[in-house]
Amino acid sequence: GQNSEMEENKTLVANFVKEAAPLLTKSGQIHMNHKTKPPFDQWKIEEVAMRRIAQDVDSDGTLGYLGRVVWDRALFPPHVPRKARHCKSFSTHDARTYVFAEGHKSGSPRSLA
Repeated sequence: GQNSEMEENKTLVANFVKEAAPLLTKSGQIHMNHKTKPPFDQWKIEEVAMRRIAQDVDSDGTLGYLGRVVWDRALFPPHVPRKARHCKSFSTHDARTYVFAEGHKSGSPRSLA
């Protein structure tokens, strides 16, 4: 069902952070786009990623959650969002880009401008 798929996707996010973090330069960033209205807000992308970072990715604690920005599809004209299993397009008006940065200790989540 939907809950098991959400848990599988949260695991995918955690594993992505685990694999991407060691590849970052000192000023590197990880960007992840995700929808924010229900039920997608239940994913809690920043919490899933930071939990994974705390577990084993970043022992010196320098990779942190920088914040999020509104994802503007107009900046990516050839991009057409697709559902993985159904290849149908969907609206991205509520999407945000979550930013995690090397050399930045996490504080309170904020919106980047």
